[in-house]
Amino acid sequence: VKSHRKMRAAFAILFLASVFAVQAVPDCSFTDSDSGVTLNFTAAAELEATQGYSLNYTDDTLGQTYHIAFCQPVESPCPTVKGSAAIVIDATGKSCFSIGKHTSMQFQSQDDGALFQIADGDKCPRTGKARMGGIIVSCDPDAGVGVIKAARTNEFCVSQIYAASALACHQ
Repeated sequence: VKSHRKMRAAFAILFLASVFAVQAVPDCSFTDSDSGVTLNFTAAAELEATQGYSLNYTDDTLGQTYHIAFCQPVESPCPTVKGSAAIVIDATGKSCFSIGKHTSMQFQSQDDGALFQIADGDKCPRTGKARMGGIIVSCDPDAGVGVIKAARTNEFCVSQIYAASALACHQ
């Protein structure tokens, strides 16, 4: 009888641990304060909870990989980037840097999509100022959560990312 009670107690503890180990996916909606348009990016949050980012893109000409998360900080593949980055660029393992903090992300509705502006990234070696950038997401009903079409960072550490997503389509 004692071993039966111990086994039931062990199963109860395992059950409770598994319940608390499942991460809740945050609501990830953005509302433009000027137009009142709201876009729901919760499907991106689900990917971010499982793989650490929702969009990924490699620029073959420069060898840079962009990791983007809209709903929570990127789980950076680079040990040098810590904290609440929304976009991390991995320059082929040579260096990694954050374009901006997740908490600085600002949303603006566009005619055919959305613009996310981000600031307060890692220091740019050329200017001595914080990196910054923007993500232009156009509506594409066939793109699912999204795909990055192009990404570039200029010599002043300002990044522009062009993506398409069904999540950017206005309802």
